[in-house]
Amino acid sequence: GDEVGMSGGKDPECRRCFPWDERRQDLRRWRWVRRLAHLRRAVPALAGGEPVTVECAADDVVAFGRLDAWQTGEAAVVVVGRNESPLRLELDIGDPLAEVACRDPRWPGEWVDLVGWGTVTGERRLTVDLAPWGRMILVPRWTLGR
Repeated sequence: GDEVGMSGGKDPECRRCFPWDERRQDLRRWRWVRRLAHLRRAVPALAGGEPVTVECAADDVVAFGRLDAWQTGEAAVVVVGRNESPLRLELDIGDPLAEVACRDPRWPGEWVDLVGWGTVTGERRLTVDLAPWGRMILVPRWTLGR
């Protein structure tokens, strides 16, 4: 029930019935969870990639990379913040992710945000603007539409 905003709790709250009445559901959250599930299926690096460290010197922000080197050679960078005001962040994505992003000479180092549909360009370092309570899922442009 997390996908529709159920809070749960200790016994007996943990056995509460699912709220089938859509008026009692958080449909906005449900659509977001559904979109994340779709992205996980569509982006191999999110589903089965190895974790890669992404350095980000900001409080209240988590950034990490995923690299599916063995199957598809694809990569993803995920950034999630609980910042209350907009932030400009410098991400050091490291050599393995940078190498994947620069693989196609038509779009060297160009990343597309699958959440906000903006683009970020950079090789090893990416500068991103994160909205309050923002999130980004960045993938190399060359991986789209394959």
